[in-house]
Amino acid sequence: MKLLMIVYVSAISFLGCKDHPRLSPDCKQQVIIDKDRYLQTPSDEFSIFKATLKNDCLLLTVRYSGGCGTTDWKLIDSGERLGQVPVQRNIRLTLKDEDPCEAYLAKELSFDLSPLKVKGENKISISLEGWDKKLIYE
Repeated sequence: MKLLMIVYVSAISFLGCKDHPRLSPDCKQQVIIDKDRYLQTPSDEFSIFKATLKNDCLLLTVRYSGGCGTTDWKLIDSGERLGQVPVQRNIRLTLKDEDPCEAYLAKELSFDLSPLKVKGENKISISLEGWDKKLIYE
């Protein structure tokens, strides 16, 4: 009876699993690939202080005014692959900040870039709006 219960629970667990895209363990959010959102999503002011790549994650340190409300950060890809070598992807960070406070804050963000991978390409050049250096994603 115990064995039957173990088999039953295991089968239910296995069948209940769906193949959802998973974030890299170091990443908090996932990049959004959407041309319309890339072009049209408004953003409150911020500055990018640091941008680095670690495995599949883009790690950003940003500065913005706020401190007493919530913020919503999104990383949006244009959906276009420019035919250079390496292939180039254009991304932009957006901030929705309905926070009336004026403290100047720093925040660390991380985004999973794995959806940007291109089959057959080892490297992708990432052009991040507001950051003057190219990032090479391997």
